[in-house]
Amino acid sequence: MAVDKSRTTPRTQQHRNIEAVQADANPEKSAAMSQSASSLTRSWAKFYWEQSNSRIHPGRQRDLTIAYVEPTDRGYLSIAPTRTHSHPLAAQNTIARHTMDREIRRMRAAKASRSCRRLTHTTDCTMLKTRVIAARDLTPDHANSWREIQDEHPLLSSPHFSPEIAKIFGSVRPDSAVCIVEQDGQHVGFLPFHRDSQSRASCIGRHLSDFQGAVYRPTFDWNTKEILRRVKIKRLNFTDWVVPEREFQAAALVTHQAPHIDLSQGFEAYRIERRQHTRELQEGLRKTRKISRDTGPLRLEPYCEDKKVLSQMLKWKASQLKSNSQWNALRIPWTDSAFHAAMDIRTPAFAGMLTALWAGDQLVAATMGIRSRSVLHGWVIAYAPEFRKYSPGLMLILKLAQQCESLGIERIDMGRGDEFFKTSFASGFTEVHDGLIDADPLNVWLHNVKVHVRESLRNTWLGRPLKTIVERARFATSRTA
Repeated sequence: MAVDKSRTTPRTQQHRNIEAVQADANPEKSAAMSQSASSLTRSWAKFYWEQSNSRIHPGRQRDLTIAYVEPTDRGYLSIAPTRTHSHPLAAQNTIARHTMDREIRRMRAAKASRSCRRLTHTTDCTMLKTRVIAARDLTPDHANSWREIQDEHPLLSSPHFSPEIAKIFGSVRPDSAVCIVEQDGQHVGFLPFHRDSQSRASCIGRHLSDFQGAVYRPTFDWNTKEILRRVKIKRLNFTDWVVPEREFQAAALVTHQAPHIDLSQGFEAYRIERRQHTRELQEGLRKTRKISRDTGPLRLEPYCEDKKVLSQMLKWKASQLKSNSQWNALRIPWTDSAFHAAMDIRTPAFAGMLTALWAGDQLVAATMGIRSRSVLHGWVIAYAPEFRKYSPGLMLILKLAQQCESLGIERIDMGRGDEFFKTSFASGFTEVHDGLIDADPLNVWLHNVKVHVRESLRNTWLGRPLKTIVERARFATSRTA
């Protein structure tokens, strides 16, 4: 049926009741006309949806004309435009009002369904819930679900992805939070972070977190941008991100290699493999025998509980950084508190691990780290300056690697960096990414420019002098702070 659109426009200023041509008695034509009527009704509802889209405030007057189309029992199509002088949902025509309400509800449900599918690929948004709690308020139920997810994902074997690390930072920093994602009443993901008053977030732990990332089930389609939008975070500055979500691969600007020591086949297999690539391993073993003859037998204490050893190690590290005019991140007040909090935890799934190396009765070197079921990650390593000629830091790593099999450790993560001991003992590398996720494209562009300029200068002959200048500036600032 041909309809004169100029006579049925929703903004017409006159009432018109038009009887359309009589339909044929053929049932197929009547069905076709009924389908056309339903389609035209949806078109009117679509017009209302586009015009209002839930933006009409209560009490706001709008002069709209609503039309409905309905096949009659005699095979006719009736087109009855009806004017309303207030909110369109208060239409005077009862049939038109119910028809419009039904179509608008359908469109709103379809829009909500599309928004939900972007996050969970389901059609029911009520199935997915996100909420943010303080990291210190994690319950045992949260920790059990978190640990279960961690065991399912091979990339999350590092202790930096354990729930205990979030609780440690939550106990020393009040801005530590965790986003909990639930689906069908079950925990499917956790994202720990630090949040400021301007809805900007950074990865939890800052300089103490060498590995960072979201913890979620492998079967769950994690969408970080949508999660951040739900919890009202505008910006996430991430460093050392490990888990390769699609949006992080797109937002990553710099990729680094974090070395590790693979001891899954035992220390002897590792020693044979590294002997083919470097002589430092054999040199370190030779020095362990020499210091035993000169000073006394070496003794490794994997779980040292003496807090004085921790304080001595931090003093050695601060002195080393000061002599090299380097910024000392350990001076940040909550860093020392995080070390002590980690030492107080010792479970099969997570433990703070202060390891001391003794030569006779003298403390030679010490390292502070954290471990999961099978991975040890070192935070800080330092040694006594009077034993410098023996390379005590290398000896400590070797002695610890020799005992890893008895401790149940299959990998030692050393974090990214180009220090000599890392490149000498590394048998493998893990890719980590730095970048920015921001709702404002301008902020992303400015950040990209800054990173590209920095990386370009780093790869030139100016790279090392500029790095020295920056380190000395940070060192001077930390002294006056």
